[in-house]
Amino acid sequence: MKSIIWILSLTCLLSCKKDFIAINPESTATTDALYKTDKDFQDAVVGIYGSYQSVYQSFWQFGDLPGDDTEQQHSAQLNFVNMNNFLTTSDTPIIDNTWLNLYRIIYRANTVLSKIETVDAVVVKNKDRYIGETKFLRALAYFNLVRLFGDIPLVTTPLTIAVASKTKREKAGKIYEEVIIKDLQDAENKLPPKYSGSEVGKATNGAAKALLAKVYLTQKDFAKAELKLLEVTKLGYSLLPNYNDLFDYTKDEHHGEYIFDIEYIDGGLSLGSIFTNSFAPNLAQVINFFGLKGAGGQQGGPTAGIIDLYDPNDKRKAISVAKVSDGLVDKNGVKIPLTPIDVTTYSRKYMTPLIAANDSKANWKVIRYADIILMYAEVL
Repeated sequence: MKSIIWILSLTCLLSCKKDFIAINPESTATTDALYKTDKDFQDAVVGIYGSYQSVYQSFWQFGDLPGDDTEQQHSAQLNFVNMNNFLTTSDTPIIDNTWLNLYRIIYRANTVLSKIETVDAVVVKNKDRYIGETKFLRALAYFNLVRLFGDIPLVTTPLTIAVASKTKREKAGKIYEEVIIKDLQDAENKLPPKYSGSEVGKATNGAAKALLAKVYLTQKDFAKAELKLLEVTKLGYSLLPNYNDLFDYTKDEHHGEYIFDIEYIDGGLSLGSIFTNSFAPNLAQVINFFGLKGAGGQQGGPTAGIIDLYDPNDKRKAISVAKVSDGLVDKNGVKIPLTPIDVTTYSRKYMTPLIAANDSKANWKVIRYADIILMYAEVL
């Protein structure tokens, strides 16, 4: 999956010249001409996956900053402080950007579904799979929207701007029943159990089942959630023996615990994630120690409360959270003191060497097998 996104972007960078935007139109061709072959639909679906990269760069702010485990310590970033303190207003950029980006995903998904409905399955050999992927991605967008905004416009076909501006909100319950649940049910029946080669990272039927279980749990439909979670436990997923491997980006992120991530790649093409820079303190010692490029964003530090919950012998602590006052310890056991700043803690989960600033290979984990086990315990 990462390879596909990288190839599409590289092709554009290498083959597109500045004058391609200045030529006069030579025909009346429309986007209809782009939805003919299997490759056309593959590229279109990859475009939907790619749209999630910008959504999830900042999505953690909605769930983590208002919660008890994360806080914004660096006061210069007012939007983060306001989110932390429940002072976000409708003109805060993340609100508008997230709404627009999620509906952009829905528009792209609706376009693919409207085009693929009538194509010949002999020509588009992966027709069912593309439908499954697209419905999974549309369901995820709607699931995020209803959890953030409640009642929202329900759109299942490509709309013109004029029609879209007149579309009213629907009750969140209707969104769940008519789109989210139905899309995921269709997706789990159409998606394969796994992929190989460059397609690893795309949505599987296990991902659809896992997300559907989370949807049922969110609705407090514990009976359906239990049955769906039980199905996922029988699909061959497993916890990693070493928790630290979850956040070791020198290793393959598509391991036994992997169910679905938002995929990012490094390489200097701006297709990487910003998480490594975002969560690092802006200290030269930290930047040099982890091999980072650029400045630390000083965002979302772990609270003292979450750090205190760790048992001193808990092996997860060292990879998860860190205190600036504790400094760093190099491979020889030598302690490196850190300069005191207004940030007192930081997350270590996304610290990994970078080729370029804000261009990390670290994925965002949407759902993994540990989530399934915890949700299963909750419904029981």
